[in-house]
Amino acid sequence: MIAKAVTDLAVHHQCCTGALTGLNRLVKTSNYNEWSTNTMSNITKKSLIAAGILTALIAASAATAADVPAGVQLADKQTLVRNNGSEVQSLDPHKFEG
Repeated sequence: MIAKAVTDLAVHHQCCTGALTGLNRLVKTSNYNEWSTNTMSNITKKSLIAAGILTALIAASAATAADVPAGVQLADKQTLVRNNGSEVQSLDPHKFEG
């Protein structure tokens, strides 16, 4: 059985050397790709960290206060009042009136 497999491989090698060459090329490049992937991942990781820090700094500096027109007097205490009207009778829209 093993002799038949070796013979078939030899015949296949004579017929289709391109397939085996491609297989050898794939095996050789897998080590290169593994090395280059690890190297590139370190470079990519550092680049992503730097880009994240830069983005955070830009976003933090972009927060500014509103421009108040000249002549407008603001209150000393700034408060936001929500639902200044009457309290609702129910949260169910079929039960409340008005």
